[in-house]
Amino acid sequence: MLPLFEMYGRNIELHLIDDVIVQGNPDLLREAIRNVLENALYHGAGLVTMTQTNDTNTSAVLRIADEGTGVPPESQEAMFVRFRKGRENSAGSGLGLAIVRRTLRNAGGDVRFTCTQPCTLEMQFRIVT
Repeated sequence: MLPLFEMYGRNIELHLIDDVIVQGNPDLLREAIRNVLENALYHGAGLVTMTQTNDTNTSAVLRIADEGTGVPPESQEAMFVRFRKGRENSAGSGLGLAIVRRTLRNAGGDVRFTCTQPCTLEMQFRIVT
């Protein structure tokens, strides 16, 4: 992802915890994270930050934020519906966040917007114990 961010002249800052193993298909989870990062790159603005925390012994949380205008609170849940886009004339099919949600829920986690300014999306993963 770093070369893509560099190509667009955008910065990404990572705050991650090592050695956390979560439930789910690694390839599908990797694609879900990539999808959220691409949304921040293509539809957001400014610095993108990715911060991981372990909320409990069973839950890891990854927050991805950018400095863009964000999704209005009344539209946030709709962004997870298939073919729903924030702006109808924007690039993309409107499937990305729907796939992210389905992937995480299938793995025992979830995804949601938690803040508008900065635009923050929270991905919850179940830790393998």
